Amino acid sequence: MKHRIFVMGIFIFLTVGWTFGQTWDHMKRLTYTSGITRAVKVATDSVNTVHVVWSDDTSGNFEIYYKNCDNGGTGTWSALKRLTWNSGQSDFPDIAIGPNDYIHVVWIDNTPGNDEIYHKFSTDGGTTWSSIIRTTWTSGGSQDVNIAASSNNWIRMAYLEYKGLDTEIHYKEYNPGTKTWSAPVRLTYTSGYATNPWIGVDGLGTIGGNIHIVWEDNSVGNKELYHKISTDNGDTWSAVQRLTYTSGDSQKPCFVFTSNNWLRLVYYDNTTGDHEIYYKERNPGSGAWEGLRRLTWTPDASLGPTVAFDADDDIHVIYSTKTSGIYDLYHKKSTDGGNAWSAVTRITWWNFANWPRIVVSGVDDHIHLVYIAGTNPESYFKRGNQTIIY
Repeated sequence: MKHRIFVMGIFIFLTVGWTFGQTWDHMKRLTYTSGITRAVKVATDSVNTVHVVWSDDTSGNFEIYYKNCDNGGTGTWSALKRLTWNSGQSDFPDIAIGPNDYIHVVWIDNTPGNDEIYHKFSTDGGTTWSSIIRTTWTSGGSQDVNIAASSNNWIRMAYLEYKGLDTEIHYKEYNPGTKTWSAPVRLTYTSGYATNPWIGVDGLGTIGGNIHIVWEDNSVGNKELYHKISTDNGDTWSAVQRLTYTSGDSQKPCFVFTSNNWLRLVYYDNTTGDHEIYYKERNPGSGAWEGLRRLTWTPDASLGPTVAFDADDDIHVIYSTKTSGIYDLYHKKSTDGGNAWSAVTRITWWNFANWPRIVVSGVDDHIHLVYIAGTNPESYFKRGNQTIIY
């Protein structure tokens, strides 16, 4: 009898724990294609409509596609909208939405013979789109494009450009008044490969915010992370600041600014033998980088971290790892500015899930997650309910 009571107690505990720990809505599959879907990205506007872009090669080569959903992703999803029709590959899009709710999408296209960056925008919530705007003309090609919107509705873009035997980080900006892109500004001069830039804009300064770029570079023999900042609308830039000093590779930086303008950076590093997720933060007052934290201890690689913050300035990190035997998504959060972190919460089950992207928005402060999953990769959406997380 005692054993039965003990077992029943465990069952009740697990059942209650599962019921009240269920913080994520059911996943929504966004694509049903015969080809490969990848590089899904997400943004939200001021009325909490979720906007999603990705690339897919079902047509015979990769093209850019778009969908949206009102009410924070719980309303009706729009019909799929194809944004490109090119003879080459249109791939690896990114998306940003300014305070005016204009939607901006950029991507890489090799139709000219080498990779160049192109741009489209919508001023009516994704119903209609501008013609395609070519933003780069390079002899070697441009890749790894990432964009962010300033509070003055300017779009800031970081990307790499091939320069002979190496790659360098460049910057451009889009003026919403003239609807033109600036001339490129070269930010790095290295002997190696500067890649994977991430750009963001804080809430400081007088011209739409200070612009920050973090990237990886292998000039010292392994990949380390570096940072630059512009406080004058991209006209001039600080000296390069090195952020990591490891014997392994620090890769795939991603950051966000909490409401106090602290920069919250996540990335992965393989110094310990496996790729693990790490966190660092920048103090906007002193400009110092602080608070290095290792967030994962997994027997297999933890990859693709993405970060966002909510209305309480809690920091959320989602990443992919195959602790269970197959890559799935996991979630951690900090409620004290990155000092302490929660236990891991698993978000997907046996889904081959990877390369997540998140944003938090809406009066209900939900996490909006997109990712690629499945043996035939497709785009998925999930929403995290902030009112009951932990």
